[in-house]
Amino acid sequence: MTISHLIIDDFLPPADHADLLAYVLAHPERFEPSLVRRQGQEHFAPAGRNSLLHEGTLGDLGARFEAAILAQRDQLFAATGTPPFPVERCEIELSVHRDGGFYKPHQDTFTGKDREGLKSDRVVTVVYYFHTLPRGFSGGEIALYPFRPGEPLRVEPRDNRLVAFPSFALHEVLPVSCPGDNFAAARFSINCWLRRAKG
Repeated sequence: MTISHLIIDDFLPPADHADLLAYVLAHPERFEPSLVRRQGQEHFAPAGRNSLLHEGTLGDLGARFEAAILAQRDQLFAATGTPPFPVERCEIELSVHRDGGFYKPHQDTFTGKDREGLKSDRVVTVVYYFHTLPRGFSGGEIALYPFRPGEPLRVEPRDNRLVAFPSFALHEVLPVSCPGDNFAAARFSINCWLRRAKG
């Protein structure tokens, strides 16, 4: 049985998609190696995650993307099997997977010590893919693992595609191959979480 999920192709209007891609291509210097949260602290863990994250906010681009996500919140809740809740925060990060990039199996919902000090929980995960055309990389699918033994669902990272699933679902980013490791040919994504205030 596959994880409850939603896929929307052609998610952003052409102008918003073009602005986002233009911004990323113009600012490769704003990306730093990704970190992972362990024992309540952020750590560099290249054996588990190999990608780059944008430093700082996305300003108007982020606001436009958040508005597009929140406009679909009812559909996101229904398709992921999530009871509706007031969204305390729409968390957004911009990531790049270059040649050899990956993210080993993990969950986005924090538990135990990693949850301490947080005001809200990640409940719905949304990943938005975008890239240059023609696509200059292969791989990079998200694999969504079922709760029972079985093969994962693989979602291809097509340009202007959105995929959503419960944040507690085990998933991974499969390895990316990008000959020449050209930044402009990389796999770009916005990772977004609908967060619920801790009760």
